[in-house]
This record gives sequence, structure tokens and C-alpha cells, in this order.
Amino acid sequence: AFVRRWKDLEEQSKDKKKEERGRFTGKVCWSWLKRRDETCCCSEAGKGELKHVGNLRDGFPCAQHINSLFGNGKDCTPGAGRCSGAHWSEERLLIELGQDMHPGEGRAEVSTGVPDASVAARPIMREAGTRRGHVTAERSSSLSIETSREEASQQEVDCERLLRILVEEKETLMNAHLEVFLRSPWVERFRQDTRLASLLKFKNRSKEITEAMAAVKQVKDALRCLQLPETGDQVVMLDVCSGKGFTGLLLSLEFPRASVYLLDANGNMNMSHCSSQDNLSFLHFDLFSSRAAEVLVDIAGMKTVIAVGMHLCGSLSPRLIDLFAFLPAAKALVLCPCCLRGYLGKTVKAAAKESGRGYDETLCEVLADMLRKSAHVSDVMVVRDDQMISPKCRFICALKNQTGRSTREACVQNDDGG
Repeated sequence: AFVRRWKDLEEQSKDKKKEERGRFTGKVCWSWLKRRDETCCCSEAGKGELKHVGNLRDGFPCAQHINSLFGNGKDCTPGAGRCSGAHWSEERLLIELGQDMHPGEGRAEVSTGVPDASVAARPIMREAGTRRGHVTAERSSSLSIETSREEASQQEVDCERLLRILVEEKETLMNAHLEVFLRSPWVERFRQDTRLASLLKFKNRSKEITEAMAAVKQVKDALRCLQLPETGDQVVMLDVCSGKGFTGLLLSLEFPRASVYLLDANGNMNMSHCSSQDNLSFLHFDLFSSRAAEVLVDIAGMKTVIAVGMHLCGSLSPRLIDLFAFLPAAKALVLCPCCLRGYLGKTVKAAAKESGRGYDETLCEVLADMLRKSAHVSDVMVVRDDQMISPKCRFICALKNQTGRSTREACVQNDDGG
């Protein structure tokens, strides 16, 4: 009898907490949160009552995390690739809902382990008067490479050896992207500059090169369709979530008049190779920062922006799509997604199973549909590149405001025909 009474009291306590949290749960439009494209399924009566949390400019919070703040279900693991958006604090959520939580009401404050997006630090920008190839101050010490003549000679031998190995790999793999890389006029820079050659030391160099050269090819097609100079003059190219920035490096070499930015949330990498190119910069950048759109507008200035995202994981692809749709200066997007998590990830898996298609193909079509729903995006196509040494070998290519011009598909077909 005591145990039954104790269980009854426990259930009553849970019901009371659910009732308190329900006051806030019912105020959120969940379809708005999950779709992430500023559309929803609200009825005419519900549109005035339900709160649309998040937007394309500032990003959408993680729906699972928001649900957990209401005490429903488990929270997801924060971080890129593990959730579908930023992890807001309970205080920020209540402000968005126009609610005040007094002490003792609702849920105790939750520590997410992730800084509130409203106070996220602005990406580090280079100071006025510094050279264009400047990288963030926290890594500036890595730019000083002082070696003796003997060390420099040994490093030069290593550069030659790495390129010889790459030639052998090209002949073995019979890969078109590796051949184009080795025939490019700027490949001599890898033989002469140890900072560049250091990027070829890894065993997966052929894979990295084919992925980067595939992205370069798609950017070339975008420039042609936008009727912009092949040198990249008056163009800003963004290598989003760049990692070490091999793709961005090849973009800066192939398009010497373009301004290329490597954007990544990891500011602790050795980016000394950035100083080898005057048109290449690294920015410590949080894609989910509430000021991300503002910073990208500052970077763009009056130039045309082409955004490139290679193998973006989780919520990074939808976030990049949101920013691309929002930024007026962004005219082309080259996106090669890796995976999705959360609600969108489950949607992709279900669609792939139903259609009988592969996960990667379905993933790209789902993200392409997100782009097609944008009022400003006029041309979207999914391109497969079998010369990429990767199972994730599809690009989502999009153009903006191309009314009256040839579509991207027509541009590519004309180029192949010529």
C-alpha cells in the first residue's frame, strides 16, 4: 500500500510539471521549426496564436532541444552534425515566446554546454591595413617558418617526392581530376612552397584533390552562367566549414582575382598555407552565430558571392541553404552534403526507403527541394561527379535571379557541346 501511494504521488508530481510546461509548449509552431524554410501548416486560427521561432537570417533552433526545454523527451547532443540547429537557452526561448518565468515556475534553467547564439562571438576579421592573406591573430605565430638551408633543401626534396607519388597515383587511378590538377599551371607552387606541399603529405591526398577539383569545376560553371570573368574578378568565394581549406586554396589558385575566404569554427588549426596566397584568408567563423548573416554581408561588400560547402554534416547544409537564400549578394551555391540528423535526417531515410533510391541521392533531392522553395532561387540542379574518389559525389548547384539568362543546365550542356 505504501509503494502504491508513493507511485501515485510521483505520477501526480509529473502531471503537475507537464501541466506547467504545457503553457509554453502550445505556443510554438512545430512545423515551422522542423521545415526550416519559413513555411508552416498553421490553420487560420492558429497563425495568430502560435509563435514562429527562428528565421532564415538568424537561423532556426534545434527542435529536439526546444522540445526538451519544455520537459518533453531527451535533449540531443550539441554540435555540428549532431542536431538540426542552434541550442538556445531557456531564457532566450521565453523571450521569443513573450513569456516571463518566475522563480519556482516551469523548469529549472538548463545548461546546454553551448553558448547562447544571441551572444555568440563575431567571427574574427582581419584588421585594417593588414595584407589580404592575413589569418586570425590566434594562429599568426604559425606563419613564421624559419629553416636552415639544409632543412629547406630536405623539404624541397620532400615536395618533389610527394608530387612524384601523386603522379603514380594518377596513373594507377586513371582519374580526370588528378590529371587536371597535375597539368594546372599553378601546380609548380606545390613544388616550390613547402607550406602548400605539406597539404599533400596525407595518405588520402588523392581523395582530397578530386573533391576540391570537382568543386572548382562546379564554380567554373557557375561563373560562366552568371556571365562573370573566369579569373573571378569582383567575386567573393566562401569555402564554408573549410577545415584545413584545401578546396579554398585551389579556388584561390584557379581564380587569382577572386577573394577567397576559409570559414570554420575551429580556430586552432595551423593555417600557415593561407599566407602563401594574397587572395586567401581564414576566418574563425560560427555558422550558427546570430551575427553570421551580418558578417557575411560585410565580407561580400558590393561583390558577387559564390558559396561552396564540401561534405557538410548534419545541420550545416540546411543552415548554409538558409544563409544563401537570405543574402542578396549570394548568387551561386555549390553544396556537397554528407548527412542529416534529427527530423530532416529521418525524413531522408524514410524517403530513400520508400523510393528505393540511395541515401545520398535522396539527401541531395531533399535539400534541392528546400532551395527550390525559395522565392529568389531560380535554378537548382543535382550533379553527379563520378571522378570524385568518394561515395558522396553529388553536388547541389543553385543560381539566383537568372531571369532572362541561360539556365545552369543549358550552360553546362553548351560547354560540353563546344
